[in-house]
Amino acid sequence: QHARYIENKSFANFFDELEAGIGRETPHHRYLVRATPKAAFSYAIAKKESNNQKLPKYKSFVGATFVYNNSKGKSTTITIICKSDIPGSIQLPEPTLQNNVPTCPLGTSSLGHYSREIINEVKREDNYQ
Repeated sequence: QHARYIENKSFANFFDELEAGIGRETPHHRYLVRATPKAAFSYAIAKKESNNQKLPKYKSFVGATFVYNNSKGKSTTITIICKSDIPGSIQLPEPTLQNNVPTCPLGTSSLGHYSREIINEVKREDNYQ
């Protein structure tokens, strides 16, 4: 969603708009997205391997990309990825942005977060050769 916002100044409301290179489902997860003007949420929901299986053996994930103005007044994106603490086939609650710091919901653990100023982003990316 970060790259989509840099290029289009908007987040994707549909999974197909992301051009992620994977389908909406893989053998272990199904994928969903939801967007607002200032945030985008991506979900990887664990699937059961068979109808006989009571619970999935894989964990679910939720990612969020937020847009905010940093201390210099520059428009910035910040992204976080959260993993469920236990296996389960649920859509996890959304991360939040508190004082410009992304926070994972209860029952999940952060896999990390990063931020980038939007202005001059293309110029910086051009220097990554």
